[in-house]
Amino acid sequence: MGLKIINVKANVTPEQIRDGLLSLPDGDRQIVISRPTSGQKEVIAIQQSSDGKIECECIDTPIP
Repeated sequence: MGLKIINVKANVTPEQIRDGLLSLPDGDRQIVISRPTSGQKEVIAIQQSSDGKIECECIDTPIP
């Protein structure tokens, strides 16, 4: 599994960006969408450990 860089230019529409991301195989598409509100921390990674537990990695500073 490699990392694919998608270069975004000023004349690229949001739909083209979405289509480029969705064209990646599921195993390569590593996207975490986080919408924290005030006092919450932004999630930057999620993984499942070998014992089946879900682990989250967050930024250290809560959103003001």
